[in-house]
Amino acid sequence: MKTIMAIANYGVLAHEKETVYTFGGNHHHADFSEEVKIDIPDEFRLSRNHLEEYLIDVPTGETFLLSEILGFKGGCPVIHWQSRNEYHTVPLESREV
Repeated sequence: MKTIMAIANYGVLAHEKETVYTFGGNHHHADFSEEVKIDIPDEFRLSRNHLEEYLIDVPTGETFLLSEILGFKGGCPVIHWQSRNEYHTVPLESREV
């Protein structure tokens, strides 16, 4: 299990009643944001590119920018991506810093 620091954003327009999770910065429509720890399961591999952006290798073999596939569902953080016309969503655990 790996841990990353992400942002929990509250009061985001059209998502006022749920927490919106982002990586690399606050959501620009958030009323309030705070840093949280998110656990990434072992089947995902984290690395960085030459621009020092975080990359994540998913179990289906693709590599994405972490900021592009970290999202939320029902107010909880998830990793979600599409691979060969199939959608994947993996729920994640978060906790306060």
